[in-house]
Amino acid sequence: MFPHRPTAETIAAGLPSASPSLPADLTSSPQLLQPARPSLALQLSALSGLVILTSLVLRIVSESPTTKKAFPFMVLAGGMGLVASAWLRYFSRPRSNGATAWFILGNMAAVALLIALPFALSTTAFRRGNDLPKGVRPDAARFDADGKTPEGPVAPADLPALGYLPAESNLLIGLHVAELLHDPAGKTLLDQPSWAPMEAALGQVEKWTGLKKEALDHVALGVQTDQLIPRLTVAVRTREPYNPASFHVVLDQSKPMKHRDRWLYPLRIGPLGQGALWCVEPRMLVVALWWDGTRFKEVKEVLPLEPRRRLNGFHADIRHVLQKRLRPGTPVWVAGRSVPGPMLAAILPVARGDKDAGKRFAKVHACALGLRFGDEMTLFGDLACTDAAAARDLRTFLEGQSLPGGGTLKVAEAAAPEAGQESEGAPRNWVNFQIRSTPEGLRQALRSDGKLFPGAGRR
Repeated sequence: MFPHRPTAETIAAGLPSASPSLPADLTSSPQLLQPARPSLALQLSALSGLVILTSLVLRIVSESPTTKKAFPFMVLAGGMGLVASAWLRYFSRPRSNGATAWFILGNMAAVALLIALPFALSTTAFRRGNDLPKGVRPDAARFDADGKTPEGPVAPADLPALGYLPAESNLLIGLHVAELLHDPAGKTLLDQPSWAPMEAALGQVEKWTGLKKEALDHVALGVQTDQLIPRLTVAVRTREPYNPASFHVVLDQSKPMKHRDRWLYPLRIGPLGQGALWCVEPRMLVVALWWDGTRFKEVKEVLPLEPRRRLNGFHADIRHVLQKRLRPGTPVWVAGRSVPGPMLAAILPVARGDKDAGKRFAKVHACALGLRFGDEMTLFGDLACTDAAAARDLRTFLEGQSLPGGGTLKVAEAAAPEAGQESEGAPRNWVNFQIRSTPEGLRQALRSDGKLFPGAGRR
């Protein structure tokens, strides 16, 4: 037996006199648990749902054509986001092969029924509008019914759309789009139209029909300036036959009607204006816009069913300008008679910045303006004044003008024609000007300060 001898290391029974020290981070006051960040799947599903909801709200409250065209694509994007979020959430943990197969098949069916089918139905009219009717060849003639396409440039007086403009039109604007598309400088000018007449013609066509420039052969705009707000008529020749039902995509608030066995769309322009989109021929349509209170029924009855022969019905001054002053190879042109001075000043870039330009051009009796393309781009103008004194004053004014970046401005006063060389009653006292420059330089010089017809085309 060994006697018990207690040592200093002996541990006393009971609780220790002092608890051992703990780390500082464990002795601090307790903290609440922080919420976990939402998963990527939840974020994506919330964003996709917001896109769909936003598109629905915009579709209901907005009348913008851009919003209407974008609606199915926004819904499609939102639907694809929802499908992606479902995949992310489902495969956040391992799944069996059988479960994966059923999930994929279910997704295919859901996408087909909830996304693809509604998208296809909502864009049917737009897609059918790009189809060619049965029996029509892609290289169908632009002008002739027998399938022969004119070779070379076409004279402005020979454009078929002129036959559908009202004979009372005293300001005509022509745009041969097909000819411009074959010239690099012309194509650039189409992509960025800076001259007021081009903006007016192309803007009305796209606003009311949705047709892009690639679908057009030529456009003719006729204006009757004897109204407080000018009455506009746009005749459009397409390169291929169009589908009248396709315009319902752009004019979804307009209910088409049958008139003389052709489709007619009534148009509303703000609180006072009215209009009509007349599908008169497979490759020809007419847009009429007016603000003078004339009833739609009255305009409907005088819509042209067939074109006038050549230039029959136009004033003799208009016929002279088209036939004698505008030659082939002028794809952009303006022809006018007794055009109000301020409106003519808005068309001519040489009158910019002159407060008295409207008064100066009020004495212009007839005018021919045009753009030609080649190594250089040329803007030319032939202006017939009311008398010889007005012609001299106009020449002096033009000689003192300059176009920054537009090249040299050459002005000449035409000599009086000899007996028998000028048709009886033709305009006299002509002043001619010409500007040649690079396409980019002249395009910048032609840039307009505002719309030629500020009230036209507003829905």
